[in-house]
Amino acid sequence: MIEEQTVPLRPGDRAPDFELPAADREGRVALAEYRRRGPVLLVMLKGMAAAPDRAIHRAYRLPAAARTLELGEETERHAAEVLRELGLQAPPGQAGSAFSTSDGFEMTTEDESEWKRPLRSVGYFLIGRDGVIRGSRADTRIRLLPEVAELLALV
Repeated sequence: MIEEQTVPLRPGDRAPDFELPAADREGRVALAEYRRRGPVLLVMLKGMAAAPDRAIHRAYRLPAAARTLELGEETERHAAEVLRELGLQAPPGQAGSAFSTSDGFEMTTEDESEWKRPLRSVGYFLIGRDGVIRGSRADTRIRLLPEVAELLALV
């Protein structure tokens, strides 16, 4: 039995490539596609955990699930499609509320405050054009990203 590695990838390690459904067009996008344009800052966020988010998190050996803005938007688009199929209507960005109302779910004050919190970074990987990680921070503490000058010094 092979033991799963739990140490997050570090500078000098090769970044795993991944593909996701494109959020702004038909088709898919891949990390390699963006690396060809220049260094990529891959930020892992604490929030929702769709299956692609979890897969990327595991590939980079991070301890918790991530959420990307693009996937969040894709989730909202999908939710709007399901609403239409169910004959429900909601303004853009309100699909979740419409589902909750139709199901009789009522948010508590605690629920409201959790949903209003911004997505928070739990780590990042600065990946060079060659696919090698130039800089990273990956832990379970939620912190702000480094200053731009600090990141630019790594590429």
